[in-house]
Amino acid sequence: MNAFAYPESTGRKLTSRQILTRYSICGRTLRRWLDRPELAFPRPLIINRHQYWVEEEVVEWERARCGTGCVAQANGRQKVAR
Repeated sequence: MNAFAYPESTGRKLTSRQILTRYSICGRTLRRWLDRPELAFPRPLIINRHQYWVEEEVVEWERARCGTGCVAQANGRQKVAR
């Protein structure tokens, strides 16, 4: 076994644009979410200066924030998670 092996992830990666569309937010709001540790929004992977989120982490964050009601209030306004 290689001691330097990376953990394998078969999960889909989401682009910044997909995150913005998913939550109906602008880029500044996304940066604010990342700057607020109490929100615990998943950190992006940086690949060639582009940000990608692991979809499983995003879904897990949604479930933790929304419970079963699925109303997100991360940016101060109520949004229905999709």
